[in-house]
Amino acid sequence: MADMDRELFTIHQGNIMKGFIYPGILAFGLTAGTAMAAPLSVEQAPAKVTQCLDFSEKAWAFTSNTKAKAWPKVNKGTLTLLPDNLYSASAAAILRSNLQPPFEVTFEYRTYDDDGGSHLIWNSADGISFFFYKDGASYGTPPTGGFLGFSRSGGGYAVQLPTYGQRQARFRAASGSTFQATPFRQAYTHGQWVPLRVLVQANRVQTWSGNRKLLDVALNFDTQFTSLGFSAATGAADSEHQVRAFCVTPIRQKATESKPEQEAKPEPKPAPQPEPPVAPAVAPEVKPEELKLPEPSVEQQPITPDVVEQVETQEPVSTPETSVTTEESEQPASIEPSTLDDEETGEPEDSPVPEDDEGDIEVDDLSNDEPLNS
Repeated sequence: MADMDRELFTIHQGNIMKGFIYPGILAFGLTAGTAMAAPLSVEQAPAKVTQCLDFSEKAWAFTSNTKAKAWPKVNKGTLTLLPDNLYSASAAAILRSNLQPPFEVTFEYRTYDDDGGSHLIWNSADGISFFFYKDGASYGTPPTGGFLGFSRSGGGYAVQLPTYGQRQARFRAASGSTFQATPFRQAYTHGQWVPLRVLVQANRVQTWSGNRKLLDVALNFDTQFTSLGFSAATGAADSEHQVRAFCVTPIRQKATESKPEQEAKPEPKPAPQPEPPVAPAVAPEVKPEELKLPEPSVEQQPITPDVVEQVETQEPVSTPETSVTTEESEQPASIEPSTLDDEETGEPEDSPVPEDDEGDIEVDDLSNDEPLNS
């Protein structure tokens, strides 16, 4: 590798040396046998790295029409696209790149015409273009005249500084459409170097000269191509067109830069919630079969319909010869057939049952004298 190339790719303690090129920007197209690390993608590039180029790098491709066969030329970091006094000429410098938006470009430009001036708007032509999102491989021959060398082949967009007639800053697509234009007398500089800054985003392009904002275009850009560069042209009028101090800053990483970790704040405690009202106690439901009531005595017990139904469906109950002569205290006695006749015709009348002196119910067929309990 030549000494100049070694200087261009020298890094000193993380600082960028003059003329350093970061390989994440360029698709270099190096010749076989050139010793160099593999290019890095833009995502791998460190944040806020500015790459400044002096136009001597092998990633550049120069092209022109037949009137400007020897141009562009580079001298000590200055790119001369076209010299003065060269008519109907066009030239372009194309940088093969894989750069994706957002990125920022800065450069200085200069135009000079020996018979031009700030008010001689028809003497100097035609101006400089900075183009991007271009297919550099299909650029073709740069056009002359009002297109300022910006090829209509290969798509792309350009910030242009026309000097002939209406001196302005304008934003144009390769299709020929002009999206915005701002009057700008310094499009022609008459030998002075003027700074320009272009911020390229996926759907917006802004341009400044110093603190003055010249262009602000919002558009859904076609970003499938990534070449960028400069072009210039002349026609019946002429001018010298030069560029220097060209630098590119990828700014994709700004959104992903790590920030100092903040101390974790304790989560706020939730506000105490009022306790739900306590429902009044409800007595448990008692099923009918579980409800036990004191059984009436023989004198008070009515004959319920279920008893009547049971008696009607059963065979007559034979009673022993010894009948109950005493009153049961808790359980109703067996129903005599004669009572059924009364039940069918009406409610029976309670007949008294004689009791003994001690109040116990005597049953002749029981072997003990204990009272009969249910």
